[in-house]
Amino acid sequence: KNLNANAWRRLALAAAGLLYIFTFFSVAIHPGILLGAGSDYLALWSAGKAASIYGYSQIYNLEILQQIQFQPLQDVFASPLDFYPIPVPYFPVFILPFQLFSLLDTRIGYWLYSVLSTVLLTGYLFFFLRWILPGRKLDGGQKALAAALLISYPVFSNFLFGQVEVFLVICTGEMIRAALAKKSFLCGAWLGGLLLKPQFLLLVIPALLLMRHWKLLAGFVMVSALVLVSSLALSGLDGLMSMAGLWTSYVPGVASNSPHAMANWRMLAVNINTWTNSWFGWILAVLGILVTLYSWVRLS
Repeated sequence: KNLNANAWRRLALAAAGLLYIFTFFSVAIHPGILLGAGSDYLALWSAGKAASIYGYSQIYNLEILQQIQFQPLQDVFASPLDFYPIPVPYFPVFILPFQLFSLLDTRIGYWLYSVLSTVLLTGYLFFFLRWILPGRKLDGGQKALAAALLISYPVFSNFLFGQVEVFLVICTGEMIRAALAKKSFLCGAWLGGLLLKPQFLLLVIPALLLMRHWKLLAGFVMVSALVLVSSLALSGLDGLMSMAGLWTSYVPGVASNSPHAMANWRMLAVNINTWTNSWFGWILAVLGILVTLYSWVRLS
């Protein structure tokens, strides 16, 4: 009763936090750790294991990943053929840290990775806010904003499944800091960190070309070259070709994809088509893509 705005915010944050806690335990019980919770971490762990045993050229080999991912799931599945492996579509250089995690028990590694990701994201978020607001203490509203960001659904899903978005957040934050400090080359270098998930750059790089941000693009090209050369050194040309083949297989869809849960126009089409048993969703998706492209051209 008689709650003010801050109290309502705290109540909403507490409710969201409790919802996530119950959701986590529900997923952890069924389908279980490494099947629901930690499923993406399992893929990263298996890629690190494959790199250590077979070399980086084999981290995209689905048969090898299937065998490795089966090892910690032997109490659930009778045979590796009973499930489809989760592929890892990242450049080989980004798998290096997971070679270390592959030395750990899979479930222990998942918890350690989740704790480290949580600490890293929380620390960086408050560092970023203090940099944006130099010499000022964070007031109640700003702390509430930080808390809301930390318990937003993307953050929760990242920790639930053991994903890598924390590193994308840091690269994006550092890119913003470099841009505000008018350090174009450094800004572009941090933009290169988004090669962890290159689809994020689909509209960004062409826009930078249209705006002729050559110094920024030079920083991006430098980091891109480092990523490509180091990945080539790790996996060879065969490994990079296998990675490219995996990328193309994501377009029609692989068994571990969840297009209905993505944040894109394809998601809208897939869900509407499922609900209406029609292809009407593709019309809306195409219109959405055209509006996106029009907005992109205007903003560029």
